[in-house]
Amino acid sequence: MSRSVSPKVRALVDRIIRVDHAGELGANRIYQGQLMVLGKSSIGPKIKEMHDQEVEHLKKFQELIPIHRVRPTLLLPLWSIAGFTLGVGSALLGSKCAMACTVAVESVISEHYNNQIRELVESDPETYQELLQTLAQFRDEEMEHRDTGLEHDAEQAPFYNIMSQIIKAGCRASIFLAELIGHSLQIPQKSERASHKCEIILDFFVHYIIIVSGFHYIEVTVFNRKNQGQSVMTWVLLWFLYSFVQCDDEKLDTHFVGVHRIPESVFPEMHFEDRLHMYFKKIDTNSNGFIEDDELASWIYKTYESLDREHAEKQLTRFDVNEDGKVSFEEYINQTYETSEEELRHSKDDKSSKFILELLKDERLRFNFADKDNDGLLSLEEFTLFLRPENYEDMENYELQKSFSSFDQNGDGIITKDEFTNFSYRGVSQENYLHEQFSNLDVDKNDILILDELRPWLLPSLKVAAKSEATRLMNLTDSNHDGKLTLEEILATSHSWKDSQVVKHARSLWDEL
Repeated sequence: MSRSVSPKVRALVDRIIRVDHAGELGANRIYQGQLMVLGKSSIGPKIKEMHDQEVEHLKKFQELIPIHRVRPTLLLPLWSIAGFTLGVGSALLGSKCAMACTVAVESVISEHYNNQIRELVESDPETYQELLQTLAQFRDEEMEHRDTGLEHDAEQAPFYNIMSQIIKAGCRASIFLAELIGHSLQIPQKSERASHKCEIILDFFVHYIIIVSGFHYIEVTVFNRKNQGQSVMTWVLLWFLYSFVQCDDEKLDTHFVGVHRIPESVFPEMHFEDRLHMYFKKIDTNSNGFIEDDELASWIYKTYESLDREHAEKQLTRFDVNEDGKVSFEEYINQTYETSEEELRHSKDDKSSKFILELLKDERLRFNFADKDNDGLLSLEEFTLFLRPENYEDMENYELQKSFSSFDQNGDGIITKDEFTNFSYRGVSQENYLHEQFSNLDVDKNDILILDELRPWLLPSLKVAAKSEATRLMNLTDSNHDGKLTLEEILATSHSWKDSQVVKHARSLWDEL
């Protein structure tokens, strides 16, 4: 059954989603600003990688806003301007200063996510378990960004300590304001493009005024240049402004929530069409001059795996405290919850500790399933299974057991129609949808479901997702409907491939090309 939520908890969730939506918008704009300056430098690919993760974070909070009926903060335009200005300003001071900015911002964001997790655990962890998982995942990824900044000499930036404290203070002030100020929001429709473009141009103009004014001040006070019209920096920024104003429809649709497409020229290597030539040769494994459905699905599956492995590699460096190349369950608990299992058991009467101990039952089960050699430690391959159990057949039994028990409320090994349709998601009943699903899954029409009947629904594995994406691209690209793709067909529809899973993968997989 759906759970009722107290006004106090409702207000807490509103505040969490509103603040995090604004924060992720600001983070996106910081990385966009840094890419404008450092996109073609050696640090550019790393900034792009962090930016891509922030885009996914922002998309998630955009999804949560209508689901939880949250009003975004009135200050979104300010966060957009401030974030972009901070990104450009830090990058113009050099890559070390850009990384110092990253370390400062991500430290505050990680700390803030931790505080939100504690608040939600102490309030209503059962209703908002999925939100808790989202916050924990994003916290871990923000900590990765912070560590990346430290690895790239952030602490060697000039006046690092002063810069760090100023940026952190600004971030905390921004969080405080976003917690206080909400606002209703309407997303512009296509019929409103003209006025929306004016809004974007005004936004860019404000960016220009702020940045140019800052650099003009530096030029006058530091370099004693009093003729702004002859300033090299000013003309460079004017060129940035001109580039920004060339908005296509996709930019118009995404600008309001702060997710711009970054121009291909920002990225190193080559133009997208040239990259498609390389992808074509790699995907065409039988070298017959065509890409067939199974070849495309196989490549897409490989991209999913590469992202999972790269994520696991980064997380391993954080959780592997003793640096033996593996993760123990104790290391995982200490790094995730900042405490030990023993300490939690000593304070098990505390509401927060009690809930975490319940979570640890599932964590332990997942750990044991992933530990294929039963040595009590997770290697990189095993840790990948642990972090992304839903993606791999080796973890199928764990996923089935976990999901089945969510519906089987009395633990009798079968799921009745009432148990299935009364299941709530994010605290909201999905009764109509689940009625339809029950009818489809109940093959023998006996009004109960067993594990085998739920298996296809509960396990839409990576291979299924890869096959679905491959089919979508085939339908968009196969102009002569012969069931295979030529390079010419792909190049003719390159816009459809630009945001496809084919080109979204770990850097290591691109290096193979």
